[in-house]
Amino acid sequence: MNDVYQRTMRNADPQSRMLIRNAQRQWLAYRDAQRQADNGPWRADRGSMASADIEALNVDAIRARIDELNYYAP
Repeated sequence: MNDVYQRTMRNADPQSRMLIRNAQRQWLAYRDAQRQADNGPWRADRGSMASADIEALNVDAIRARIDELNYYAP
């Protein structure tokens, strides 16, 4: 994701760079908050498959963000 983000930022105009940077920062904050929620006490009751399921969802979210960043990149 970092490589795609850097390429996008290198090739974007100044206004787009600012907008994309703000969106990326907000997405990272969301991701971090989601991970905290994923690791909450509720998880203890869900069994061993919850970890694998949650990690798969995290990977899917990162892949989706990469696709979004690629949309901006030339």
